[in-house]
Amino acid sequence: MTTIKFLKPTLRSIALLIIDAILINLAIYIALLFRFDAHIPAEYVHAFITLSPLFTLSALAFLIGMNLYRRIWEYASIGEMLAIIRATTASIAVALFIIYLFRLHTLPRTVYISGWVMINVLIGASRISWRLLKDKCLIHTKNQASYTLIVGAGDAGAILAREIQSNAGKTSRRSPVQQCHRYS
Repeated sequence: MTTIKFLKPTLRSIALLIIDAILINLAIYIALLFRFDAHIPAEYVHAFITLSPLFTLSALAFLIGMNLYRRIWEYASIGEMLAIIRATTASIAVALFIIYLFRLHTLPRTVYISGWVMINVLIGASRISWRLLKDKCLIHTKNQASYTLIVGAGDAGAILAREIQSNAGKTSRRSPVQQCHRYS
């Protein structure tokens, strides 16, 4: 009998789930603020409060389903951002299907579109920010690094330079110099 491995309840994944739940609701609320120039009518505030659990659970279910809580965000790239976009697109589509199927309170259609954009921006930014923090702040050590010159290695040299730079201070104290361009 095979068992399906669900999300392991680690502290990191629980923290990401909570952060994402907050960001999803914040994105929809910001979309409402933009739509109504910061003066949201009471009927839409009520609709937002009513629909928040639906948007949150739908988005979190698709984010979990796309294994976005198991990925190593230190290596976040375009692939992870595309997975976020696929998950949020599917979650908004499912939420809209449920809203119109059961005739729940609705928000203006522009809020769904701008909310989708804001969800992608906020969740994507939360993921990429860890990589940026690591690359810009946590790599620099107090030890002086010696520079390494890589000559005539083409694409392999670029990969090697990125590897040396991303591991600076971990295994060696070397840093690559700037990439030289060919002169014809």
